[in-house]
Amino acid sequence: YRPSRRTLRYTEAVVSTQSTGVPGALPSGWMPAPASIPDLPYFVWRKVDQTLPVQHKESEEFFRITEISKIEGDIQSLKVAVEQFLGDDKIPVVANEVMGTITCLGWRAFEIKKWLQLQGF
Repeated sequence: YRPSRRTLRYTEAVVSTQSTGVPGALPSGWMPAPASIPDLPYFVWRKVDQTLPVQHKESEEFFRITEISKIEGDIQSLKVAVEQFLGDDKIPVVANEVMGTITCLGWRAFEIKKWLQLQGF
């Protein structure tokens, strides 16, 4: 199969007009890992497929939660940073130091992924 020039022009036009709002990100929202590690007291490792480990989950009581996993370093300082980023005191953010995860109430994975990318992860 060889795509026609018309198809390629259409594809290039669609791809070039989409923006994620994150510098260096592809239209899908994926962004490669940075070359240097940010100088922060915590670090969020990427998964094997090079995506950030932030996902939506539902608890047994059908609460919608967002979970950040694969965290190393000072988890409490990341918890405080996430609370400041979300900016709402009514959203509970809980850090689990044994498992290396942070959970918050609500489906906020897209916002948190974008914020982590801007932080340099």
